[in-house]
Amino acid sequence: MNTSGIHYGLVLLSISTLLALSGLDARGQAPSPDRPTCAILTFQAGAGVSSPEADMLSDRFAIEFDKLGQYKLIARVRMKDLLAVQAFSTSKACAASECAVEAGQMLGVRYMVYGSIGKIGEIYSINSFMVDVETGAQVRSATTDLRCRIEEALTVLMAANAHGLAGLELPPALAAKLTDAFFNVSASPANARVELDGTAIVPGIVAVSPDEFHTISVSLPGYQSATIRRRTAPGSTLDVDVRLEPEYRPPAAQPWPPQRPAPEPPPRKTRDIYVSPRVGLSMSSGLAGLEIQIKNIAVSAGVLPGGPALGARIYFTQDKSSWFIGVCGYSVEEAEQDDETSVTDNAVGALLGYRWRSPGGWELSLGLGVGSLAYTEEEDAEEAESEVMPMIDLAIGYAL
Repeated sequence: MNTSGIHYGLVLLSISTLLALSGLDARGQAPSPDRPTCAILTFQAGAGVSSPEADMLSDRFAIEFDKLGQYKLIARVRMKDLLAVQAFSTSKACAASECAVEAGQMLGVRYMVYGSIGKIGEIYSINSFMVDVETGAQVRSATTDLRCRIEEALTVLMAANAHGLAGLELPPALAAKLTDAFFNVSASPANARVELDGTAIVPGIVAVSPDEFHTISVSLPGYQSATIRRRTAPGSTLDVDVRLEPEYRPPAAQPWPPQRPAPEPPPRKTRDIYVSPRVGLSMSSGLAGLEIQIKNIAVSAGVLPGGPALGARIYFTQDKSSWFIGVCGYSVEEAEQDDETSVTDNAVGALLGYRWRSPGGWELSLGLGVGSLAYTEEEDAEEAESEVMPMIDLAIGYAL
């Protein structure tokens, strides 16, 4: 069982009962029926402030808040005395509205005040909040900053924040003591140049003259510069967030009337069969011949002086420029000078080459290889002689 929560509730209920039975408010006077009840919790100690200092400043805030006469305040001293009997400390800070509402319900008050006190560099900052116990809604908040020592934080900062939380204007004498106001400046992109009244600054909390307009300028190459004017009250900090937009770059001017690109010729359709007349010096299609290609395989035939030429090849690509490998051969009969005998040349060999084919269908074929040449004389047909010879394929054609 959570005995600490029950103990805490009983203590707060005892305080509420004793105050109600006494018929006195925080100043020992009979409460006015037209003022709502209120209690102030110990402010949370932030960076640069110790817990004893936060407790002392909270007590001073309660005194300054009670002086304004806007609320019937439960005296913190009486609460401490009553809780001391129960060995419970009121110095425990409450920094959330849910905690403040729970405490207010136990005390039976209409409003609860909680907050925090911190110090950054030479600047003391207090944030206070008032919450409606019945609805849980935040009624009012106040933030006051002052570049000062702890003594001025006690006498000036607490009084100024109490006026802000009560919704009252600062008296002239108190406002004169708040010589600084602050901007909390941020910029996007983070590497943008930030200027305050023409002087470059580092984004963050910057002191400014209160109740005067100040100019904040932010710039960065490639972005639209921004300039704004802001002012803030004495002792207050105003958040200033400036976000730059990229510069607008108009599209390049277009010629008029618009020029349309020349239409490209329609792509040549892929076919399975090509018939290509060829001329040239080829041992597979002769001086003039014909090649028939079915998909990647082609056969050719042609004429040479004295006999036919034949060939076959395989293209690596069916309908475009492509490497090829193939075989070729020819048979040519030549007459001797005495016209009494004739010699027959029979050649066969292998080729490796490349065929260029344009989109329009024109072709140029170039191949080189090696082969064997056998020749026999008519009178001695059984005696054949052979030798190694180069094989050439150089031809121009057109694919139909």
